[in-house]
Order: sequence, then structure tokens, then C-alpha cells
Amino acid sequence: MKKKLLTILLSGLLAFSAVGLGGCAESAYDIAVKNGFIGTEQEWLASLQGADGKDAPAITVRDVYDAAIADGSFSGTFNEFLQQYLTLDVPNNNDVEMLSNNLLSTVSIYTAFQKQEEDKTKIVCSAGSGVIIDLDKQNGNATVITNYHVVYDNEALSDTGISDSIYLYLYGSLNGFDTSTGKDEGGDGIKAQYIGGSMDYDIAVLQISGSEVLKNSLATEAQFGDSNAATVGEKVFVIGNSQGLGIAISEGVLSVDSEYISMAALDGSKRSVDYRVMRTDAAINGGNSGGPMFNSRGEVIAIVNAKSIAENVENTGFALPAAQVQGVVENILNHQGSVKRATLGVMVHVVSSSAVMNVDGTVSIVQTLKVGEVELFSAAYGKLRTDDILQSVRLGSTTYPLTRLFHLGDILLRVKQGDTIVFSVLRAGVETTVSITLNSAGSFKAVD
Repeated sequence: MKKKLLTILLSGLLAFSAVGLGGCAESAYDIAVKNGFIGTEQEWLASLQGADGKDAPAITVRDVYDAAIADGSFSGTFNEFLQQYLTLDVPNNNDVEMLSNNLLSTVSIYTAFQKQEEDKTKIVCSAGSGVIIDLDKQNGNATVITNYHVVYDNEALSDTGISDSIYLYLYGSLNGFDTSTGKDEGGDGIKAQYIGGSMDYDIAVLQISGSEVLKNSLATEAQFGDSNAATVGEKVFVIGNSQGLGIAISEGVLSVDSEYISMAALDGSKRSVDYRVMRTDAAINGGNSGGPMFNSRGEVIAIVNAKSIAENVENTGFALPAAQVQGVVENILNHQGSVKRATLGVMVHVVSSSAVMNVDGTVSIVQTLKVGEVELFSAAYGKLRTDDILQSVRLGSTTYPLTRLFHLGDILLRVKQGDTIVFSVLRAGVETTVSITLNSAGSFKAVD
């Protein structure tokens, strides 16, 4: 930490010497003279380097700020001074301190399943990743999310296919998972309980209770970012139990902010499941499943769940967007372990789609959403009309813009029975509001 701080301060002092106070007439040397230094600028520079093998007295940015305040050349706060005058060459996408904190919120996961193989029962183990989203360290409790496919195997002998032997390992802890027994043997493994999940969203929620390992750890709780605000090209970091060898970090960029991939259902049926994902070129390997993908601010914007393994495809990994994941997790916790998604009974179509330039210089995709058919006697019947243009929707005290088709689906995951949602729509060129209360249990669809 000391070395990092010294680097920042040195960069700042060099900036002052080169350009003064961001364009002001006075240089750092001028300020030093005003504050009592006698000698040439070269002598002043030499004095900074020290003499007789001794370092010169440390000069900090705060010293320069105080001098600027004293002689009246600056009148703002210290933070304003830093923002206006201090030019630093510090890579904001490689904050090791931030990444260290992210490591401490990520866990390795190992699961065991009993399977029938010919005439004998066999233990089969697998590895994955997870992230702590709620932490009560004092009592050793935590909520962890991972992929459903990390804890589920349709060939398992259990009725549900969910592993009854799920062990989590914090970053740096002793891994004692024994693949022959499917248990932790003398390590720091934390037994976790499956709370609920969704096969079709590939999300599972795990619970840790009363763990002494957790109480005495450096574990942290991850913070979610807004995946809808993520922009293509921004730096991302994937952290997880790569190849089952322990927590590792890889970096890349966000390649696509939202798309769909189709995969066979995990239960072995012939149906396929479409997952909405974000695409990245960050390295993703077996064992990364269920691990977090962070943005450059250290916020979770997605949960890794797949990669392309075709021979002619490289650097193509996929992660479930945080906006959707958060809705799924809330839904699971609100419905005793399963997902029940609100349904309006309308078909919504994208009638236009284009790229727009944002004020910060990034590019986003904006779509126009139009109501098509409205199902008879559905929640939206008599409320929304064919050809209504959906602009935004309010749930509780929060208003969400509807500029992408997936926005509506993500919001409906958060709707509970009895909630009222309020749409702002453009109807025949006139803006109006439409309120829909979802009282009926029939307005909620169970999701595998």
C-alpha cells in the first residue's frame, strides 16, 4: 500500500512541475518561494532530492493544497483541488485492492452426487464457483448464489437431483474436499444447504449457517452493479474456481451486452432452454460456472454460466446478467425456493432498434417496444391496448425505462402477488399511464 501511495504522490508532483496548477500561472516552485524558499528553481529541485544520502522532507499533495489556499491561488475544498489540478496516470481498470476484496467474496464449490453405475452405487463429484451476496459474519451466516447446474445432476439418485453434499471454500482456505467420499476431510470446507433454484434461469441459492470458519475469515459480501448500464468494450474481471484448482482471476472486455444462447434442458428432457446472457472474451474454464463477473468498479454485473467449446470459436464465454439474477434470487426467496414469474398476458414486439451515443461517449442500443395481442381476461386485458408504445414502468417507488425488450421480463421477476405496476405508454401519440394490479395467482407462472 505504501508503494502505491508513493507512486500516486510522485505522479501528482510531476504533473504540478510540468503544468503548474492546471493552467494557473504559478508553478510548484513559485509556491515554494512564496512560502519561504530561497534559491533558484534548480536548487529547489535539488533540495527535493535530498543531500548526504538522506531523503528530503516529504512533500505531499496536501502541502501543495495548503500553500495554494494560503496564497489565495485556490479557494475550493481539497477534493475539488484534486479533481481540478491533479493529473494522475493510474489505470482505473486494474485496482489490485479492489480485486483483492472481490476475491474475498468469491467461493470455490465442490459437490458430490450418488449415481447408479451398473450394479453398484458410485460417488461422482464436480466443481464450480459462487459469490457471497449476504453476510452475517458475527453469526457465521451467509447467502451464496451459484449456477443451478453446479448443484444439480439429473442422473443423481436423489429425488430432486440436488446434491446433498455441497462444500464451499473461501479464498485461501485449506481445501480438504475428498472426491472418494464427497466430504471435507480435515480442511476448511463449509457445508452449505440448498435453499432453492431455477433450472431455466440456471441460478441456485445456498445458505451457510453458524460457520466458525466464516466467523474467523476475511470474507466479504459482494456488491451488485447495474448490468443494464454496462457498455460493450468495458473491462471485466471473471473470478472463480477455474478447472477446480481454486480461485483465479481472468480479465477481458464485455463483448455483447445482451444476447440469447440455447442449450438442452438440464433434466435430460428433449426440450431446450434459452438463456439471456452477456458475452465476454475473458478466459472461462470448467469450474468457473456460478462465479461472478465484475466490472472495473468491483461490482458484480453477471454470473458466469457457459462458454463456447466449438473448434473454430475462441474467447467466447457467457454470463447471466445481474439485473436478471437479482430478480431470480428475490423470486426464489419469496416463493419458498422456486420461481413464479408474473405474466401480463400480452405480446410485446420490437418495432425499431438503433445505436445511440450517450453523453459519456459510450454507445447503447435503444429499442421501441409495441404491444401486440392482448390475451382475453389476462391481467393486462382492458388496460394495455394493441399498438401501445411502452416507455417505462414503475414498481414501488422505482421507475424503470423500457428501452430493451428484456427490461420488461427482468422487472416481472420482481413483481409479487398484490403489487401494482404503472406503465407510461404512448397511445395514438398521447402519453398516458396504465395501472395493473396482479392480484390473481393465475397471473404468476411457475418456472422450472
